Amino acid sequence: MLEEYSLSERRVKGIVQSNSMPPALFFYKNMKIAFLFNRLRVSKGDGIVSQALTWKRILEERGNRVDLASSWNYIDYSEYDVVQIFGKPINLLNDVIGLEMKTKNIVIAPIFDKDPNYTFSTYKFLSYLGSERLRTYNNFYALRRIRHSVKGCLVRSRYEQQVMMNVFGYSAKQCKIVMLSNGTECEPFSLERENFCLHISRLGVPGKNVKRLIEASEKYQFKLILGGMLKESEKEKFDSWIKGKHYVEYFGYLSDEKKHDLCMKAKVFALPSFIEGVGLAALEAATLGCDIVITDIGGPKEYYDGLAKTVNPKSVDEIGQAVRFFLDGNTFQPILSEHVITNYSDKKVAENLESVYKDIVSG
Repeated sequence: MLEEYSLSERRVKGIVQSNSMPPALFFYKNMKIAFLFNRLRVSKGDGIVSQALTWKRILEERGNRVDLASSWNYIDYSEYDVVQIFGKPINLLNDVIGLEMKTKNIVIAPIFDKDPNYTFSTYKFLSYLGSERLRTYNNFYALRRIRHSVKGCLVRSRYEQQVMMNVFGYSAKQCKIVMLSNGTECEPFSLERENFCLHISRLGVPGKNVKRLIEASEKYQFKLILGGMLKESEKEKFDSWIKGKHYVEYFGYLSDEKKHDLCMKAKVFALPSFIEGVGLAALEAATLGCDIVITDIGGPKEYYDGLAKTVNPKSVDEIGQAVRFFLDGNTFQPILSEHVITNYSDKKVAENLESVYKDIVSG
């Protein structure tokens, strides 16, 4: 029986893979992985950090070691099986150039949320513009520039996979789909729900499209509960959106317990965003029994396999009619919840992520 060693253990022991041994027969255990976060964190709520910490937890539950690397300390990255970088593309270039002197097993998980005002051709054009000598380059240039230096590029949907391949030149072998977990524990819920639509997000961010959702609630006369963070500079604008609206209630910033309670009560969770990577709040709501109205832009709709209403976020009527569809008695539950739990559980995502890392190490 083959003994199992991590990459760093095999280096020490001088073990190499035989050319005659099929790759599928060579096993690894207890991988040693470094997670890097490459930008300043200025708020408690950060989806990228949340994703990284979830991946750390579920990988460690399977016996792997995951270190959160800090720039304050010297770290010998050659001792890690995989070095995973999270964060914005603009910072990736220097990180990858430095790391490739130590390891070839560099993996990135870039966040690319397409602005609907720009075409993919525009992004592709911008990805060729830059000068490293003059330090005049953009996010898109950085993503294209490092494509030959990284082993893996983890994406959250088939949509993102196609973007990385067609716009930035990554190969199908590099672009690995690791869909995110549903973010909540499975528990029994009642199909007897209160007749309101729920939306939770950073409400003042234009890409969340909250203003049109409010307009839809007024036009189609459905109760809308809004929760989430507002910056001081956004409050006046938000107040103007809800002023005189009879169907809207603002609950302010919500604790995890309050979010959970509202998701267990609401009939519908609506996320008609212009810019959205996955929409974890909607995925969690689906797990807890809500029906989902989701944007037709980008990858979020892939998570629902036809068990949600997709809408053009520019259309108040499409948003309003989709919400009313569920409030008037139609539902995809509990099939939707079962679908999310089956396909996006921590266990499923951990197995997928571990398999991707092992392919990168053995490739």
